[in-house]
Amino acid sequence: MINKNSILNFFVQIVLIASVLLGGCNKTTELGAGPYFKAPNPTVQFYGKTPLPADGKVGDKITYEVRGLDKLKGYTFYINQVKAEIIATKDSTITVIIPEGTSSGPASILTSDGQYYYGPVLKIDGKVSIDRTFKAGMGTNGPIYSAYYNGAGNGLYLLGGNFTDYNNQSAAGKVNSIVKISSDGTFLNYSAGKGSLGGTISTILPVSGQFYLGGIMSSYGAHSIDGVTRVNDDCSIDTMEVELVNPNPTDHPENTIDTVPTLNAYLSGWVTKLFTGGNDHIIAVGNFSLYSSYFYERSQKGIYYIDRTRMDNFVRFDSDGMLDSSFNFDPQTGMSKRNLNGNISDGIQLPNGQIIFVGSFTSFNGAPAPKIASLTEDGD
Repeated sequence: MINKNSILNFFVQIVLIASVLLGGCNKTTELGAGPYFKAPNPTVQFYGKTPLPADGKVGDKITYEVRGLDKLKGYTFYINQVKAEIIATKDSTITVIIPEGTSSGPASILTSDGQYYYGPVLKIDGKVSIDRTFKAGMGTNGPIYSAYYNGAGNGLYLLGGNFTDYNNQSAAGKVNSIVKISSDGTFLNYSAGKGSLGGTISTILPVSGQFYLGGIMSSYGAHSIDGVTRVNDDCSIDTMEVELVNPNPTDHPENTIDTVPTLNAYLSGWVTKLFTGGNDHIIAVGNFSLYSSYFYERSQKGIYYIDRTRMDNFVRFDSDGMLDSSFNFDPQTGMSKRNLNGNISDGIQLPNGQIIFVGSFTSFNGAPAPKIASLTEDGD
């Protein structure tokens, strides 16, 4: 027997499905352009890859290849967002003048209705360029870390670093970490001997016609040094004769006198910078830990008594090399009173004598020092 309610429910479902289908056929769905919709062609088009010429300086005329300018009611031309004067337009080009104050960057056109159209990059030539008359040639075969220019007459440069040649001059003589050149780059003869063979000169300090050199050095010329020394104007090491104890002066009279560096100061480590310290003193700043000097009066030739003092990072000595115990020195411990937890990479001296130094450290004698700190004149 057929249930009448079941038949009724079946017809109701058929009517509902038909209504949905009919309604779907009458509805219009708007579709977007989609990710690959092709935009209409822009009004203005730069079609040259580079302007003509591709670079220039302020005041030069530059021509860009561009189409569509005749369709604009008004526009402004910019070079790297600086307004440029338009001096000529044709069917497919525009010529402008490079304005003051601009730098290398793209051209752009701003229309009267606020639309920007960007073009190729123009390289702006500055006032600084390579001097082709400078006769350095091949230069050095290693890094240069320090340079001094005396500025007198035609001038000369003294260069220090870690190299063994300058413009192929090592074939005629030794070039080790130091070289002397004229103001036009020409190699000048000098008397450094072997120089700092295998060493690095990182700082040059001129004082009274001589030069203090600092760095990582174990020798200069024919003499043993450590970290610091003083040379004459011709780059020869400043030396003196000292009288020694000679146990056998009859058979070996040559052992009575020895020629040694005049600056009797030796710093184990890396001397980063040298500064004047007042009263004919020198301040050394760097990554060293030991100051030494020789006591010649009771020494024999080749067997010297050595005085060693623990000095970290900062030391001051006089023109003879004698340690100044009033600077960064604790008389109770007999050593330096301050140290860093990192390296010093550079430093400057202010007119008042204060020294500011920078590096990889974060504390100075336990106090916070975020990679920069300073010393007073007495090392505090």
